[in-house]
Amino acid sequence: MTPFQIFAGLVMVIGILRAFMMYKERKLTNGWFVFWLIIWGGVGVLAFIPSISYRISAPLGVQSGISLVVYLSITLLFYLVFRIFLRLEKLQTDITRLVREIALRKK
Repeated sequence: MTPFQIFAGLVMVIGILRAFMMYKERKLTNGWFVFWLIIWGGVGVLAFIPSISYRISAPLGVQSGISLVVYLSITLLFYLVFRIFLRLEKLQTDITRLVREIALRKK
């Protein structure tokens, strides 16, 4: 077992435990809980069985397994940033609406 595999295994276990604790405290919905289980489980699978990434990347036309992992990671990060952006915009709109309502009530 390489140092990277040990590190990735620890990250995977910590990620899964953290997701489970947040789910148990009802801070994570069912869908997001399953999403994070898949992500952290995928980290473990790729760390301990890296040949899987090569088998998946070849039919997709990606040259190497690590390239596929990087492409998918970047795509996932952009998606998550986009979701955060949308949520932030909605919060900003809600706060503006509430402040206007409160200001009109005080007059």
